[in-house]
Formats: sequence, structure tokens, C-alpha cells
Amino acid sequence: MDGTAAAQPTHASVESLVDEVVRNPDALVAPLSTYSGDPTAAIDRIGALKDMGLDFGWGPTATFEWLIEHVYLMSSMGWGGSIVVSTIVLRAGMFYFQRQGSNNMAKMAALQPLTKDYQAKMKEAITANDTEKVDFYKYRMAAIYKEAKINPITGMIPMVWQLIFGFGAWRCIRNMSALPVPGIDQGGWLWFQNLAVADPYYLVPAIGGGLMYLTMRLGGETGTADQTMARGTATALQVGMPIMMVVVMANQPAGVALYVLVSSTTSMFTATLLRNPNFRASTGMTPLPSRAAQEVWTKVARGEINLHDVVDDKGNIIYKPQPAYQAPTRVTPKSPKKPKTLTHRGLNIKNNTTALPSHLDAKPKRQKVAPIDPATRDRDDDFEYGLPSGIGKKIDWFGRNYSPTYMFRRLRNWATSQTDEARKQREAKKKAEAKSRFGGGR
Repeated sequence: MDGTAAAQPTHASVESLVDEVVRNPDALVAPLSTYSGDPTAAIDRIGALKDMGLDFGWGPTATFEWLIEHVYLMSSMGWGGSIVVSTIVLRAGMFYFQRQGSNNMAKMAALQPLTKDYQAKMKEAITANDTEKVDFYKYRMAAIYKEAKINPITGMIPMVWQLIFGFGAWRCIRNMSALPVPGIDQGGWLWFQNLAVADPYYLVPAIGGGLMYLTMRLGGETGTADQTMARGTATALQVGMPIMMVVVMANQPAGVALYVLVSSTTSMFTATLLRNPNFRASTGMTPLPSRAAQEVWTKVARGEINLHDVVDDKGNIIYKPQPAYQAPTRVTPKSPKKPKTLTHRGLNIKNNTTALPSHLDAKPKRQKVAPIDPATRDRDDDFEYGLPSGIGKKIDWFGRNYSPTYMFRRLRNWATSQTDEARKQREAKKKAEAKSRFGGGR
């Protein structure tokens, strides 16, 4: 061999490398050959992820790997966009099972008036360890479901598929982040650019948990879980599942948290769609029963209402619920609140302290006045009450009480009164003087 480079063998696998070292420890061993493409664009063909060691054989993880690799190579969205699109495609593929499960759960909800009493009695029998009664109630419920052609397990299929493929997506994205595959450290947006590490602000897991909570409020994946599940259990799941998901996702790579966020968003959308009466009617799904209808049928099942009073011979609903009686409530009128201070002409007067003078009273009482003599009438009847409230009423009051006729009469009356007053004063003065003279002369 002429040189060192020529003496270095090329090894295709770890096994051949180990064999070479064992046979000739002093030989110059070439490093294990890896992917030889452009490191900035290493994923340039289908199967590149497997060449990097992400070989999951077959199953849900391999399925998601195949899907996300195709989306990445067929678009220029990067790994963040590829995770979003792959998640939406995956959830769209499972919508058929969600629809079937929702339809089955709606039928079970409609049968609850017939089955919930059996369920309650079966729980009591289980508590009492009465296996004979437990088997009897199970048989009765199974007979009801069989007659209605309902399989309770069908409602669990969407959850099973979600768990299987959700685990596959989580496993694939987590291993891609642990490697990490080229470009995933710059495949995010905004504050989570690096999808291979956890969200530094925990916002993506928190938003995903919030959306999961809203989805649970809408009835879960099928949109009907709130009608077929016990209220206590439903409340525990609505609160417990989102909290647990946020805690688990807090330290997961941002790529995994992004998958959960998009998956929760699609779940909320499909749950809303499956609860829409128009969508259910247009796709031939069983309508969701209302609580009022379930209460009526529960009374029918218990014999409190006759079936013929609810349905006629042709199967038409003829029952008209009577409004519930409500006892009349006495409403005590509240006395108007008095203001703490009264404002009159810019003066703030404290309330409830002293009696206000009549001229400062906020609402003075009208006092009776002597009737006006028509012969000497010089004002209208409301003159003594002062100006009324309202600009229109004030103008009318001025126009009537200060008309030229009334003004002339008032002036004449005033002059007459002044003359009479002067005459009376003169007479009084004369009497006083006469009295003084009479007294002095005596």
C-alpha cells in the first residue's frame, strides 16, 4: 500500500468494524460510514430517517414516520409545518371511527332512561357482593342493547385508535428530537424555534391543555361523553386529563407538545361538528337526546307516564310537557335611596340632619293659595308655585304669567296698593298726632 489513506478499509457496519479490530488491532480503522449527503439538507429522499437509525419496522410509529417524511419532502414547511400537517391528516383519517363512535354513543344516551336504573341497582349489588343480582342486571342491560343493535364497545374504538396512533406519533417525534434530525432545531416559530428541546415558557403545553379541557367540555372525541358518563366521572376527566397532559408535556420536546396542541385543536373542531344537529341530520346520524326528552322517557320507563300519552299508534310524539308549577314570590318594594347630600343652587346640604326650609326643599309641597278674583286677575293659577321643571314648561309659564295684560294689571294694582298704603299711613299718623294732643291737653 502506498499511503495511509489507501490502507484504510471501508466498513459498512458496526459488526465488520468490530471483526476488523479483533483480527488486526494495529490496523488503521476507518470510521463507521454514515449518511454522506448534504448535512444542511440531509432528508432528501424517502428512507433517510431510517438510514439515520429511526427504523421502527412496522406499526403506528413507522406509519407516522412514513407520513411526516413524505410531507416534509413534498413541501417546504420545515419540521414544524410537517408536524402540523401530518397530525391533521392523521386525525382526518380517524374521523370515520369518531363518527361511528358518536353515533353509537348517541343511541346509548337515548337508552339511558331504560338502563340507568339497572346500572344503579347493579352498583348496589356489587357493593353487597351479590353476584347473582349483578349477573341478572348485566343480562337485562345486554338484552336492551342487543334489541337496539348497539355494541357498547364501539364507542371506545375512537379512543383506542387515538391512543395507538398518538403513541406512535409521540415516539417518532421524540426520537427525531433526541437524534436530532437535521433542521428540527430550527423548525419552530416565535419563541419555540428549536423543536428538539422543551418550550422554555411552557406556553405550548398550556394552550394544548386548555384546548383539551374545552374538548372534554364538548363531550370528548365523540361529542357525547357528557351524556353517557356519570356527572362526577365526567367532571373528574374534564379537569384531571388536561392537568395531567400539561404536566407530562412540560418537559417534552416542543415538537411533541406541538403535536398535542394540533391534535387537541382538531379534537375540539370534530367534537363541535359532531354535536351540531344539522351535521348529524345531513350525515344520517342519530340525533343527540335532550335532557328534557330523557326525563320524559325516564318517567315512562318507571310507569309514571303512560306510553300512549307520549306516542300515538303511528309512532308520532304527542306528549306536551306541562310547565312546572312555581310558587309566587312576594317582592317587597324597596324604598328609594335618599342621597347623602342635597344640592340646591350650588350648595351641598347634608341629608338626614336637620329639616330643610321650605324654600330649600328639593321637592317643596304646593300650598293652597287664595283663589284669584276674576275682576282683578293679574296672574295665572300656577304663578305662586314658581317655575316648573323642563325648558318647555318654563317658557309656557313665562308666556302666561308675564303677558302684557297681566303685567299692566299688576302694575296698576301695585300703584293702587301703594296709594292705599300711603293713605293708611297718613290716617294712622293723624290719629297718633290727635291722640298725642289729646293726651297732652289733659
